[in-house]
Amino acid sequence: MFNKTLVVVGIKCHRTEYVGHFDAEGNIIKEKLFKDSNLQEFVTPSDREIAWVDEDRDVVCQWNLETDEYLEFDYKLNIEKADHHSVFYFPETKLIVVHEHGRKDSNFFKLSYYKYPLTKESEPIHEF
Repeated sequence: MFNKTLVVVGIKCHRTEYVGHFDAEGNIIKEKLFKDSNLQEFVTPSDREIAWVDEDRDVVCQWNLETDEYLEFDYKLNIEKADHHSVFYFPETKLIVVHEHGRKDSNFFKLSYYKYPLTKESEPIHEF
């Protein structure tokens, strides 16, 4: 990340997850707390932004660490068929992809492509 910083997604305490932004010495710069959430892996589309999926709230989140601009938009996850959700970034095409895949007894698989950077009005440009 920029200025030799670090981002961590984790559990702060019971039923509270967080995304923390730390300096090079391990001091917290800022954090976002989420009650009753299930945050999945994050992706770094730039050295100043991160994006992730919040399974329990059915949203995709993006946070600009430099400006502290935070946005989220609704994304209805298929919890009944999929047990894993993640987000990927492809710099060559400037696309962010939300990926869902099924449980061990399911062959469910879905990719939703979005133009980067994300906005509150982001809509999938393609779903597979």
